[in-house]
Amino acid sequence: MFAGPDAPENLAAALSLVQQDHRRLGELWQAMVLTLETEDVSLFRDSVAALLSYARAHFRNEEWVMRLADYPAYADHKAEHDRLLSDAEDMLHNLDVAFVPPDWPAVAAFFRHWLNKHARTADADLRAHLRDRIGGEESSLRVS
Repeated sequence: MFAGPDAPENLAAALSLVQQDHRRLGELWQAMVLTLETEDVSLFRDSVAALLSYARAHFRNEEWVMRLADYPAYADHKAEHDRLLSDAEDMLHNLDVAFVPPDWPAVAAFFRHWLNKHARTADADLRAHLRDRIGGEESSLRVS
């Protein structure tokens, strides 16, 4: 018998993909931090742009999982994704026009906070909903 897309095993598989995205976002943030020492404007900007690009894809994946799981706070969570992306795009623009290498640690701190706050709030609520739907413990994104 075919399990529907919102069957617990399918939700668990979808959630696993989102968790892989979370790990990759953490890796991209770490790569951005490593570029701080280079003072290479292109390298640092590219690392920020890569993080932002991956975040866009991740948010689409997460929104798909929320729809699949019939997440009741979908609209609010998606609105937060939109706001986060807007804030990050503003930061990237400021990097192009205003920030110099001594400012870059603040940019990295912004993105650490950007990722962690979302994980501790909106994503925590989503994980609780998914635990109710599929059971088990889920890990969270933590960037340190």
